[in-house]
Amino acid sequence: MLMPLCKKRAELIESFGQALERQKEYSDIIQDERDALRNEVFRLRDALKKHGISLGSEVTTNGETGNNMTNGPECVESAQDGPAMSADSILDMHMMVSRPEQWVKPMAAAGASQYTFHLEATTNPGSLIKDIRESGMKVWEGFKFLGCFLT
Repeated sequence: MLMPLCKKRAELIESFGQALERQKEYSDIIQDERDALRNEVFRLRDALKKHGISLGSEVTTNGETGNNMTNGPECVESAQDGPAMSADSILDMHMMVSRPEQWVKPMAAAGASQYTFHLEATTNPGSLIKDIRESGMKVWEGFKFLGCFLT
C-alpha cells in the first residue's frame, strides 16, 4: 500500500514540475514580447518628438480625461518654438474635454491650426464649428466609439 502512494506522489510532483517549466517558458515569452513593445514605444516617442509632438503625462485612450490640462495653451505656444515646426505644419488640438467651446479662443491665440472636438461633448456643435472657423482654425469632429458595426 505504501509503494503505490509513493509512486502517485512522485507522479504528482513530476506533473507539477512540468507545469512549472511550461509556466516559465510562457513567462519568458511574455517578458520578451513586453520588452519588444517597450522598445517600440520608445522608438515611436522619439519619432514623434523629432516631429515636434510631445505626449502629455495624462494622455488616455479610453475616453477619460485627466484632472489637469497637461496640453493647454502654454504647451501649444511652446510647441510653436520647436525645431520641427514649419509654415506647412499642422498643430491639431484633439480636445477630449467636456466643454470644448471654452478652449477655442485660447488655443487659437496660442497658435493651434486645427481643432478636433467630440460631438458628444457639446450641446451646440454648429455654433462651436462656427467659432472654430472664425478663430482661423480647421475643424475636425470626433465621436466616442460605441463598439458596434453595421454589417
